Amino acid sequence: MIRYIQEIILGKRAITARMRYEIARVGVWFIHTVLLVLFICIGCTPLAIFNCFSILFYAIIAEILIVKEKYEATFASAYVEIILHSLFACIIMGWGFGFELYNIGLIYIAFYFSYISTSIQKKILVPAILGGVSLALTFVMRLYAYFHSPVYTGDSESFSLFLSCMNIAVSAVMIMFFAALHSIEIRRKEYELLTINAELDEIAHFDALTKLRNRHSMEQELHAILDQNEGEHCFIMGDIDDFKLFNDTYGHACGDYVLKMVADIFLKNMEEKHIACRWGGEEILILVNGNMEYSRIIAEKIRYEIDHMDSVYQNQPLHITMTFGIAPCVFNQSFEKCIRMADTRLYKGKQGGKNCIVSE
Repeated sequence: MIRYIQEIILGKRAITARMRYEIARVGVWFIHTVLLVLFICIGCTPLAIFNCFSILFYAIIAEILIVKEKYEATFASAYVEIILHSLFACIIMGWGFGFELYNIGLIYIAFYFSYISTSIQKKILVPAILGGVSLALTFVMRLYAYFHSPVYTGDSESFSLFLSCMNIAVSAVMIMFFAALHSIEIRRKEYELLTINAELDEIAHFDALTKLRNRHSMEQELHAILDQNEGEHCFIMGDIDDFKLFNDTYGHACGDYVLKMVADIFLKNMEEKHIACRWGGEEILILVNGNMEYSRIIAEKIRYEIDHMDSVYQNQPLHITMTFGIAPCVFNQSFEKCIRMADTRLYKGKQGGKNCIVSE
């Protein structure tokens, strides 16, 4: 439960509409229950009866609306109930007990619920109208209290102080609660945006099948690294031998399987300072931060693992091999020319029997 709450606060887990309205319903129901007890204690029968109906509403009717996912109807009916309750309380008990504060709190709550709405009109127009209604009714209540005496006058000064302080506290907690929900909702949207951006970045820079960088991303990295002109670098170009045979014999799904198997071996043998990408259909290019001898050791390790791995596709054993060409990265030449040199040596390896490494 604690972890669940933490994920909600951090925005990693969404607050469901059902959860949002259930919490609000239970909170308002509890406040009306407390008010009912207080009004019964002081003998204020009209407000006690009103709160009985309010408690019944939040216990039964609102629950039915929430179960049926009539969320807009739930908010609208709760809004009307709170407005009527504050207006009726002002008529019965007069001004100064803090009931008018619920109207002010409703202005923010209206904008909060509009924020989670998907309708642009409801995001701007509806909360503005509801806020105007709440503000106008508050002025009406103040004018009414100025010109008319309260119906109920039997409360003591200590009770008046207690009730006004309670309403101030409840109104403040209500606003802070929905402000906290609002901030959590914003954090959730930020988290979703970061997640989407990460996914788009993954799509833009990495090959979906092999999880290696794509060619465009590799070229960007090459420009950034080689422009620094720091240290020795070499290119290793690898090409799966007889790849077309896998596709023609077992279908393109088998070809995808072979590519994944080979890419996994490349990724397993990659160091953080190396960069690998799917350069072409079955070609994989590595930029190695090291000299030719070091690059040949890496290529040989990858070649050996591919040659000796157990590969079975649909109960059919596959023997996968790969040929490599290695060329140094010369900084006074374009990287395209260096890659062509590695590709030329790869082609010589293909002509010389495949499953080999050519570095000169």
